[in-house]
Amino acid sequence: MNKSIKSMIKPVADIFMTVLLLFLMGYQFWGETAHEWAGTLMLLLFIAHHILNAGWYKNIFRGRYTPIRIIMTVINLALLVAMLCLMGSGIMMSRHVFSFLSVSIGMGTARLVHMAACYWGFVLMSLHLGLHWGMMMTKMRQSLPSTSPSRIRTVILRIVAAVIAVYGAYVFISRNLITYMLLQTHLDEMNIRPCTGCVTCGYEGPCILHDDNQKIREAVLDADMIVFATPLYYYGMSAQLKIVTDRFCAYNSSITRKHMKAALLAVAWNSDTWTFDALESHYRTLVRYLDLQDQGMVLGRGCGTPAMTRHSQYPEMAYELGNRL
Repeated sequence: MNKSIKSMIKPVADIFMTVLLLFLMGYQFWGETAHEWAGTLMLLLFIAHHILNAGWYKNIFRGRYTPIRIIMTVINLALLVAMLCLMGSGIMMSRHVFSFLSVSIGMGTARLVHMAACYWGFVLMSLHLGLHWGMMMTKMRQSLPSTSPSRIRTVILRIVAAVIAVYGAYVFISRNLITYMLLQTHLDEMNIRPCTGCVTCGYEGPCILHDDNQKIREAVLDADMIVFATPLYYYGMSAQLKIVTDRFCAYNSSITRKHMKAALLAVAWNSDTWTFDALESHYRTLVRYLDLQDQGMVLGRGCGTPAMTRHSQYPEMAYELGNRL
């Protein structure tokens, strides 16, 4: 390929990949079909990017490794692994573009890999772009009609880049993105406020309460199944789970459209036959209202402590329920 054409294509492909990455992160806004087609286009651009930059692989074992080169190489290789995991798991989970492959095993693992790789890829892509920003700007400048140097323009662009970088660091810390990267979501440690019933969301829109529930929303809408797992607290689900369930209000329609699978796992100290009546009724109402596909319930009576639960029949029953999915 002609070098001048190649130098023009490379930055354009990189820009498209960056825009697509942002689009793909907005899965809940565009829906599953658009997400898959955008992901497929990202796969093609990813392949093109590596073909256009094949020289990097040829030189990986050549020359002296300075500290900055070591850092850039590690980030590049880590990004390569993250993107391969992201795209491979995406193909496995595909319901539209690659549905003809009919993959039916390892879906749970694929989903976990996809979620972790998504956030690792986003962070590593940011670092990758930041470390190559100067080179990209130089190539972009070379591909555009020549203009006279402008110190003011340079200063403004550097300020804009600095603001973007600082804001990115702020969002990473304030939204605790490391928990996404490590797949850590613990309701008892999250700041989730109770639903006020204002219905400003219109049952399908942004909630006026800005808290950690956004993480739950993204996780739920990225899943194929909701498992309601709770100890029995005063004959109902735990307060933490109840708050999360109440906040489904802001994305009722999205859940209903997915026709997700659902199951109930619960334990209680009491052994009476009526112990779980209220919780079971609540669960069945949620299944009906949200158009979920009930996969079963495991209701552990006489399980007042973790040790009592471990030595009961219920862990095996929960395993069998999962094994049937």
